[in-house]
Amino acid sequence: APTRIGKTWSLARAALIDAALKPNESIGLIAPAYHKTKYIMSHIGDCLTKSPALAQMTDLDVKAGDIERLKKEVSKHKITFKNKSYIEVLTADVQGQGFAMMGRGYKKVFVDESPEIPDEAYSKILRMLGESEDAMLFEIGNPWFVGDHFHKHFQDPFWNKIHISWQTCVKEGRLTKEYIEEMKQELTSMEFKVLYEAQFPTESEYGIFRNDWLIEASKKPPTD
Repeated sequence: APTRIGKTWSLARAALIDAALKPNESIGLIAPAYHKTKYIMSHIGDCLTKSPALAQMTDLDVKAGDIERLKKEVSKHKITFKNKSYIEVLTADVQGQGFAMMGRGYKKVFVDESPEIPDEAYSKILRMLGESEDAMLFEIGNPWFVGDHFHKHFQDPFWNKIHISWQTCVKEGRLTKEYIEEMKQELTSMEFKVLYEAQFPTESEYGIFRNDWLIEASKKPPTD
C-alpha cells in the first residue's frame, strides 16, 4: 500500500485484537530498528487508551481512567493478557544478522518494514515459527528491492497478498489527486513507483539494465 496510509497502524491493531480475543496466542511483532518498535507500541497504546474494554483484557496494572500509567505500561516490550496470550516486540538486530532474536518462538509473527531487514537477519525470523503447526507470518513494507525475501514472497503463489494502489486511496478519501500529482513532480519515477504505486521497481535508479533481467541472468549457469 502507499506510504503513510496505515500499514503499521493495521499491523498493530491486528496483533492486538488477535491476542485479546484468542486464548494462548503468542505473537511476535518485529521491526528493523528500535525506534520503529516504539512506533508499533505507540499504536497499540493509542488503541488501548481509546478502548477501556480492550485495556481490561490485558494484565496491565492500570486503574480505569489512568491514561498516563497505561501509556507507560504499554511502552514496555511485552504485553500479556488475562486469556494467557501475549504480544512481544523485538528489533530485528540487523547489525548482528538477527542472532539476538535466537531462542524466541511464536505462533504468529508480524514483520513491519520487512524489506528493510536483510535476508541474513530475516532467516532468524522464519525459524521462530517452527514449533507451531498452525503458525502464521505477516509482513508489510514498501517494495524497495527486487530479489530479496519480500519480493520473492510477493511473487510466490503460496503466499496470500494484499496490494492497495494510490487510486484506491484517492477513491476512499485517504489521499487526494492533487497530492498525488505533487508527489509525481517531487519524486523520481522509481520513488513514486515504490511509495505510491506500491510496485516493485523494474529498473535501478541509475542502472543500465532492468532488475528483472539481472535476476533472470543470475539464475542461469555461467557459460564459456
